[in-house]
Order: sequence, then structure tokens, then C-alpha cells
Amino acid sequence: MKKISCLAAFLFLSGCATNPNSIDAHLVKVGDVDNLDVQDLRSARINNFLNIQATVINSSGSIQQLYYRCQFYDGNKFKVGNDTQWIPVRVYGKTTQDISCTATEPTAIDFKLEVSSTGSAAKVYSN
Repeated sequence: MKKISCLAAFLFLSGCATNPNSIDAHLVKVGDVDNLDVQDLRSARINNFLNIQATVINSSGSIQQLYYRCQFYDGNKFKVGNDTQWIPVRVYGKTTQDISCTATEPTAIDFKLEVSSTGSAAKVYSN
């Protein structure tokens, strides 16, 4: 009986645990990001570099401007690589848009995707 109680408690507590791979754990919204939502967030290691891909959905009927960038971290939660540029993208009304980033260092194992919908919240640098 004691084993069953322990098993039931374990299953209950593990069901309440947060998923460390959830979107919220990797998403930072800078300012208001109205009508735009990250619907799916995926990562994979390709050629030993961490690659991020997200699907953004525009729930409004009009074109929305989105700026995004990725920050990458090593196993000790230290940022690796240089700050990436904000990348502008237009998301048309009632559509989805895939966005992606690739780490510049093979030591990257974690990431944060930063998104903003206003140019005033994010400076866009171009070469």
C-alpha cells in the first residue's frame, strides 16, 4: 500500500511539474507584441550548431511588423557568441511565418528567442 501511495504522489507531482522545453521558458517579449504569438518553437543540433525555428501567428487581419533575435547560452548559462542583430519580418494578416536562428558557437546548448513588434523597442542594425 505504501508503494502505491508513493507512486500516486510521484505521478501527481510530476504532472504538476513545468516542462523545461516549453515556449515560455525560451521566449522574451520586448514591449507589447499585440496580435503576434509564437505558436511553435523547435530546436535541433545541425552540423554541431544549435538551430532554432519558431512559427509566429498573426491573429489580426492586417500586416504586423515583427523584430526578433536569438541569444545562445552554454551549459553554465553563460552567453556565447556576440549579440545578434534584430531581424525584421512582416507577418501578413491571419497567416503564420517561420523564423529561424543559428548559434555561432558549437558550445551553445540553450537559447532565448526575443521578439518585439515596435521599432522603438528594438534597434535594427544592418551591415
